[in-house]
Amino acid sequence: MAKAGDKGCEDYFWVKFYKAKTVYDKHWNGSYFNYDDSNGKANSPIQAY
Repeated sequence: MAKAGDKGCEDYFWVKFYKAKTVYDKHWNGSYFNYDDSNGKANSPIQAY
């Protein structure tokens, strides 16, 4: 279990955060997430559920 001040745990979660932020920033257009067609391109249509 992680403890306050655990530098190894802090580093681990910062890496996870920056990886997630990269994906989030790539697909978020300010109002909704752009659709990813898995061809490395983000499309502007949105998916509704």
